[in-house]
Amino acid sequence: MARPPKDKAIERLQRALDAIPELKNQRGRSNSTEFKKWRRNTQVAISHTFENESSHIKEFKGIHYIAGVFFSGMPESAHQNAYVRGLESAASVLESMIE
Repeated sequence: MARPPKDKAIERLQRALDAIPELKNQRGRSNSTEFKKWRRNTQVAISHTFENESSHIKEFKGIHYIAGVFFSGMPESAHQNAYVRGLESAASVLESMIE
């Protein structure tokens, strides 16, 4: 598959980056439809921009948006904090790709 022109690729990645603040404000976390759609669309944009098995896509797929450990009675804030940290990591990765 041919890669998109540089300006189009940057536009797609920037759109994914621009969506992060709104995702952070949602309380649905990583199981929300909006998040799942954003993550899939971002993975597709990265795959089209770089080689499908590049370190870029592997790094993005390696970001965790849920707490690594679960226990009964875990506060909702712990889940939300893990989700926000994951989005912040994704933002850093996308900013680096755009640069």
